[in-house]
Amino acid sequence: PVPQVNDTSLTLEWSEPLDSGGRTDLTYNVECRMCPAPGGPCMACGDGVNYRPSQTGIQGRRVSIWGLRPHTTYSFTVMALNGGPAGETINITTSPNVPVLVSGLRKITATESSLTLHWNTPTQSHYRILQYQLRYCEK
Repeated sequence: PVPQVNDTSLTLEWSEPLDSGGRTDLTYNVECRMCPAPGGPCMACGDGVNYRPSQTGIQGRRVSIWGLRPHTTYSFTVMALNGGPAGETINITTSPNVPVLVSGLRKITATESSLTLHWNTPTQSHYRILQYQLRYCEK
């Protein structure tokens, strides 16, 4: 499979199997497993993950998947049905770039050449914040 990935969604595309078992009516299933910790156990993705056109009985060779967690590794297996080979697995890590607005932004000190700000850390249960970005403009 060849992935196109962002922070919470991806698109998988794949080629027909080399051995189709003589069938021309191949369909495909996609298995999704989430692997939250490096080297740790993976688990089924569950109901929060969505597939277009579907997760099973796919007649084309492309599926869009969304509802994924940012900065998380997933294992996807594409299985050819109707007599084709077992399938191929690919591991993909979603992007960590998820902008989240902070709350409670307040000025602590200000001088002619500096400014100290504080804010509340966003509560994120499924990914870690890597950096903050501050934007400002002159009045």
